[in-house]
Amino acid sequence: DDDALRVDAAFAKAYSAREQKRLDARRAAGGDGVLDAGVASSSDSESSDDDGAAALTPRVEADVLKTMAAIRRRDAAVYDGTTA
Repeated sequence: DDDALRVDAAFAKAYSAREQKRLDARRAAGGDGVLDAGVASSSDSESSDDDGAAALTPRVEADVLKTMAAIRRRDAAVYDGTTA
């Protein structure tokens, strides 16, 4: 059937390997190793972009995710300069 879902096995294997590498790096850096389901690595070159990610502590990451969620909700408090 042309309507059947097809999976490119080579792509799936490469994707899994990238995600495992990312997970291992996060664990090695002292993170909990839990990847956000909404954020996926788009390429292997991303690791060079993460060289300065040591400053991204779990607390900072949580604050960033909360802020992003507020922006998506169009929460007016995000744009109010008096809120922290």
